Amino acid sequence: MMEAYIWYKNGDHPEDNCTFIGEGENKFLSEGKVVRYFRDPGIPGDELCSRCDFFFTMHGWIDKPCGGQMVCPGDIIIKNAAGEWEAYHKDREYNNKRQMESVKVCQDTINIDSK
Repeated sequence: MMEAYIWYKNGDHPEDNCTFIGEGENKFLSEGKVVRYFRDPGIPGDELCSRCDFFFTMHGWIDKPCGGQMVCPGDIIIKNAAGEWEAYHKDREYNNKRQMESVKVCQDTINIDSK
């Protein structure tokens, strides 16, 4: 059985190991170690994603050996057979029913306002 985590925002993945930086009004959460901040100079942060209708500033990024993968809020993050993290969009069709049955979702719901 593989582990899976639902990601909504920076710091949601248990291996992100985010810490608070700064003090008072300048306090912010550091970038995640698994799901990083999404940055693309060609995509404005205030533009809406066509897959999920959230602004790109609310997206994450998973580094991969051959580039990377954008993470939409609500995507499921799994570790594949090669030991790499990857995101599955919540509306994605799974080709293999057994694969979905073998995924143990460790976070069913996350209160977006809780962090």
